[in-house]
Amino acid sequence: MNYDELLNAATRNSLCLVELVRPGERIQVVSTARLRRAHTVSPRGVRSRTPQSEGFTLLGLAHDGRDVHIGQDGLAAHVGVELVSTARELAPHGRAYRDRTPSWSPHRWDRDRFLDQELGTNPAGALTELQAKLTYWATETAHRQCLDMKVVKCAVTEHVTAEAFASSDGSAVGFAQTWSEVRVLYELEKGGRTLRLWASRHTGRLQDLHVEDLTVEAAWRGGALLAPVTDERSADDLVLSPRPSATVLRVLVQDMVEREQPMINMMADLPCSLVDDPHAALGGHSRPFDHEGISTQATVLLDRHGRRTELNGNAVRSAASLTPEYFPSNVRLEADPFDVPVEYTGLLGYGTRGEGTQGMRAGDRITFRVDVARVQQGEVVSRNAPVVFSATALDILSAITGANAALCYFPWRDYSTAGSWLRLTPSFAV
Repeated sequence: MNYDELLNAATRNSLCLVELVRPGERIQVVSTARLRRAHTVSPRGVRSRTPQSEGFTLLGLAHDGRDVHIGQDGLAAHVGVELVSTARELAPHGRAYRDRTPSWSPHRWDRDRFLDQELGTNPAGALTELQAKLTYWATETAHRQCLDMKVVKCAVTEHVTAEAFASSDGSAVGFAQTWSEVRVLYELEKGGRTLRLWASRHTGRLQDLHVEDLTVEAAWRGGALLAPVTDERSADDLVLSPRPSATVLRVLVQDMVEREQPMINMMADLPCSLVDDPHAALGGHSRPFDHEGISTQATVLLDRHGRRTELNGNAVRSAASLTPEYFPSNVRLEADPFDVPVEYTGLLGYGTRGEGTQGMRAGDRITFRVDVARVQQGEVVSRNAPVVFSATALDILSAITGANAALCYFPWRDYSTAGSWLRLTPSFAV
């Protein structure tokens, strides 16, 4: 794929539209061009489909103390006059103008970290290498966990995004990045029982994908589903795998940035902090500048003393509104370092119920159920009764005793949350 060609198309679109400005007006345009290509890797080889393209144009017009934002599917320079005319008609009914002067520091964005050059130019080679890594780690992990495990196939959806911002005051910046979803179908066999399951990860470049971590999580989840069921309940420490931890983190972030009266409003010492990082190389919502042309930067949303920081950057259009508003980008949880040992012994939380729903809240408490398995020296030996948590945000954050570095990010509607191995003391389980 030609990344420069995609970025140039977005840049031309933005520059054409800002040239339609009249005296007393200010026009800002964000042009987004995307390519999506699906790949399948199996023992029969690599199959790549034809790339699918799409785009979006976001135009903001300010005049006489008011501004308005309107959108158009595709790169809309060919209907620029009509688009700007519509914005002029709506401007008197827009919001009060928020004057933010575009400013961008190019040196803060390392292009090579965000573009998968090998996948773009040699997909067969990059995907064949990925298949070899998946097969190797499936064999290694199966041996450790006393089961049979093989890779049936791998599906990779490659997303390339180019975005260009231009303003009638002369500012013009752009960036391009690659982001891929990797889904692997595994077949596991243990004790005469066979199971197939999908496991997924998101990454910027395929070479940055933590294949071992993906395989271990899939093997433990599959081992739990194949293991005998017991009614055992235990007060032992609990380790959450990356997918459930990202789900819990999403609920906490929602309470901080989307609710009018956030549940996280505390001044207490905590064992962890929450950080929003728009420059995370593995993040699904990374960007060097926002939709108002302002450089993005990391923000500590919640520090270890319980102090919150309100977002005052990363203004982007959301799924619900075209008007740029402050949203997080890629949120991770930082705590004392913790790596799950190969021969881990303890409880493993491998899934959550109610994922992605608002039903996980009741008043000031968050309630969710975690599917739990018992792991003995790295091998799943039983599937235990689920653990139900009903706790405040402060309770959950206070129970986190360790986390490994963010190995992946799971994208939601408007931002991503990090998936990492979290160690908790489930003192509030019911």
